[in-house]
Amino acid sequence: MDTHTVAGGTMITKTGLWVGAFCVLGGAAMAESAAEERGAYLVRGLMGCGNCHTPMDPEGPIMAQELAGNLILDTPEMTAWAANVTPGGRVADWSDAELGRAIREGVRPDGSLIGPPMPFMAYRGLGDDDLAAVVAFLRRLPAVEGETLANMTPEDADALILYLRSLPPLPDAG
Repeated sequence: MDTHTVAGGTMITKTGLWVGAFCVLGGAAMAESAAEERGAYLVRGLMGCGNCHTPMDPEGPIMAQELAGNLILDTPEMTAWAANVTPGGRVADWSDAELGRAIREGVRPDGSLIGPPMPFMAYRGLGDDDLAAVVAFLRRLPAVEGETLANMTPEDADALILYLRSLPPLPDAG
């Protein structure tokens, strides 16, 4: 049996070495998988990202284009799009920190504002671990090539803000 001496004089076999390496690397993969699962749960469930970012047809969401961008509002006052947040869209070139900042703060890497409704107010309180899980999940989505988003002009953003302010207040949840 081929053995090696490791720290502290402990003898270990080649098989044991491979099993140990597999456990260490497997543990990292499981942690990454758990983060991606958490991200999928948040994106597809609680955060409802697909409600805006996934194209719809009369039957509902077009899942083959999940999170590939969608027309949100088209009125005489303005047109608003939710961006393609798959690896096939512009966010593919953003760092994880830049994508996280866009989700939490509504700011693009160039410092420009994404505009309403991003950042959705609830996302501002998203914990660091949950934000990292969301980013990890978005990075592993199938890439849907192309960008459906026509950049929102400042005039469009102003029009959307005025429109949103004109809506009646939500009833008090208390």
